[in-house]
Amino acid sequence: MRNAWTLFRVLTRADRPLALAWWTVLVLRGVLPPLFAVATGVVVAAVQHGGPLGPSLAAAGAVFILIQATVPPRGCMTS
Repeated sequence: MRNAWTLFRVLTRADRPLALAWWTVLVLRGVLPPLFAVATGVVVAAVQHGGPLGPSLAAAGAVFILIQATVPPRGCMTS
C-alpha cells in the first residue's frame, strides 16, 4: 500500500476533523496556483479593456493570500 493511503487511513481513524483539514489544505495547494493564473488573466483583461479593477484585484489578492497561507512552515520539510 502506498504511504499516502496509509497516512489517509491512519489519520482518519485518529482524528477525523484533522484529516479533513489535512486533505482540504492539500487540495487547495493544488487548485490555488491555476486559480491565481486565471485571476491574473482577469486583471490583465480588465486593464486592457478599461474595466473596473477593484473586483479583479480583490480576487487575485485573496487567492494570493490563500497561496501564502497554505505553504508549509519552513522547518517542516527538512530531510
